Amino acid sequence: MVRRKNKRVEGDGKGYITIKMKGHPNAAVNGLIRKHTLVAEKALGKPMPPGVIVHHVDEDRSKNSPSNLVVCENNTYHLFLHRRMKALKVCGYANWRKCRFCKKYDDPENMCIYLPRNAAWHTKCQNEYQNQRRNNS
Repeated sequence: MVRRKNKRVEGDGKGYITIKMKGHPNAAVNGLIRKHTLVAEKALGKPMPPGVIVHHVDEDRSKNSPSNLVVCENNTYHLFLHRRMKALKVCGYANWRKCRFCKKYDDPENMCIYLPRNAAWHTKCQNEYQNQRRNNS
């Protein structure tokens, strides 16, 4: 724990830096607020609206420079960013999707996409899976 100008700085056990700021509109009941939230609020010039999530571009929760933060309107968009980052890292194409059956990445044009569950698969993989289930029954 470090003290800075009457503010107590510590970690929350999840890799985030937290600061004690009782009375802040987005502080937890114990008065703690994550530093990346404060940095994003300073850049925006206002407190974060409810439901907004701050994403760390390099996925390092301790790096809170404004250039490393993206303000996501909701958790759906935040998870979308993570899915694209993982695809880019694994196969080199951010827009490619992972087949839920064979676990390989491919162009969405070659896949079936079920948006309500955000699932993607190859027709061939789905057919093989269903045939295996029928044969094992």
